[in-house]
Amino acid sequence: MLLLKLVLVPGFVWLRWLASRRWGPAIAGWLAGLPIVAGPIQFIIAVENGPDFALAAASGALASVLATVTFIATCANGARRSAWPAAQALAATLVVLAGSRRWLAGR
Repeated sequence: MLLLKLVLVPGFVWLRWLASRRWGPAIAGWLAGLPIVAGPIQFIIAVENGPDFALAAASGALASVLATVTFIATCANGARRSAWPAAQALAATLVVLAGSRRWLAGR
């Protein structure tokens, strides 16, 4: 299992790098959208800890993606209307409020 942990994710990242060198940045962008880091990690978590733990870990991973999207969208839209420190403060506040209410985790 240790060898799988050491090789799987770096191997996928290396293959994506090779694809970007061969087919260019457009293909690399498409491949960057795939869960080449989170997917193998979730697989290893499921094998080592069982399906219930893996489900909880996957929910947390999804919540972090939603939090990231919330921050980026709020910050980008806020920066059009005000200075960037205010936009970042608003975005961070929304993420903290959403996390404190456990909206992102689905609980």
